[in-house]
Amino acid sequence: MPWTTWDEVPEEPDLSRSWFLESFAGTAGVTRAILAEANLWCLPPIEIEPNNFVPQPVAIFSRPVQAKAMRWLQSGAVVGHHMGTPCSSFTRARRNDGGPPPIRDNDHLDGLPGLTDADQAKVNLGNQCLQVSAKLADSAHPDTVSTVENPLNSMLCG
Repeated sequence: MPWTTWDEVPEEPDLSRSWFLESFAGTAGVTRAILAEANLWCLPPIEIEPNNFVPQPVAIFSRPVQAKAMRWLQSGAVVGHHMGTPCSSFTRARRNDGGPPPIRDNDHLDGLPGLTDADQAKVNLGNQCLQVSAKLADSAHPDTVSTVENPLNSMLCG
């Protein structure tokens, strides 16, 4: 990985190599696997929480970061893009069973009526994450393979 932070990534994509990008990376497990097993160069993982593999937080909601990532995705330099889009507000595991109650359902994807401000904020953040993921995937070059990690029964997946 030639750069460790997004501040170091050039504005103009490097088309001389095949690149991989991981957004909503968490501990960047997919990036680490790509570095170990594939013949791809990796851009720094995009993740807001620093960890052993993400030395500097990267805010995917930042317009400059989004714009740079989209330039790289649109250029065809990025051949693989994995998104670990957070599923916490889209999970069907939230039920009225003594644990955290549901905050959305199939009829109320923007939040159930009567949510607390804190729960509505969780729904809104989940929707922002979904919108950014869709924007990045839609902007990718047609030859870029984009994947989204989410449980099959997540409301994010359908």
